[in-house]
Amino acid sequence: MGEWRERTEEVDGVHPEAIWTLAEELGYDARVGWAGPGAADRFDILLRLPPVEPPVALEWQRGARPNQPLGALANDPQQGDMSRRLEPILREYLRERLPGYMVPSAIVRLDALPLTPNGKVDRRRLPHPDSTRPQLESAFVEPATAVETVLVGIFREILRVERVGIDDSFFELGGHSLLATQIVSRISETLQTPVALRVLFETPTVAGLARAILDGADSRARVERVAQVAVELSDLSDDEIDSRLRMAAHGSGSVS
Repeated sequence: MGEWRERTEEVDGVHPEAIWTLAEELGYDARVGWAGPGAADRFDILLRLPPVEPPVALEWQRGARPNQPLGALANDPQQGDMSRRLEPILREYLRERLPGYMVPSAIVRLDALPLTPNGKVDRRRLPHPDSTRPQLESAFVEPATAVETVLVGIFREILRVERVGIDDSFFELGGHSLLATQIVSRISETLQTPVALRVLFETPTVAGLARAILDGADSRARVERVAQVAVELSDLSDDEIDSRLRMAAHGSGSVS
């Protein structure tokens, strides 16, 4: 607002309030209105000596503006911050009251639902959820190890989220019990080590899950080696990746 005031004070123009004040001092009735589309910085002014019977209304021949709610005429500077704070609170509220599979994977804030002429929700006009990253309380942190990198890739693919940090929770990213089964199956297949479903529920973040997998593995070094191979070969075909991972899991072969 301070910047806006500084900019408007530099404008060489007449404020409508000055017109009303001057008209009142001189005994005139002043009617001020927008000059019309394409002239947002200009006004039409009508001055009449009172009494004016019947009251004079300015007729805008250039096209009347439709009635709009006041919210459509200005922006809310706090809307983005409010959405960032509201989404984690709302997600936690739903998680306490609904089974996991009923918690929505994405939350989109709308001022109003688009409706059809029959008054029903027009699903075709609903905006698509932002798949970049949900609004979370935790800050975004990049993966630092090969195991974390593999887990981030699996989370991104199955949860359909573009950015996943190591401190992001599986459930806060929109995960539920059905997707948890897919996540655990893909992790077990990729890292060539069994991972129980309960591990994901007990440690739902990438960082926590990575530590739990390494702590519970028969050979920590083997899991880390397989994860490193998976990262290095991420651009190869599925068949080539499976072959290299099997070789790494048994400690044989080399990667060039």
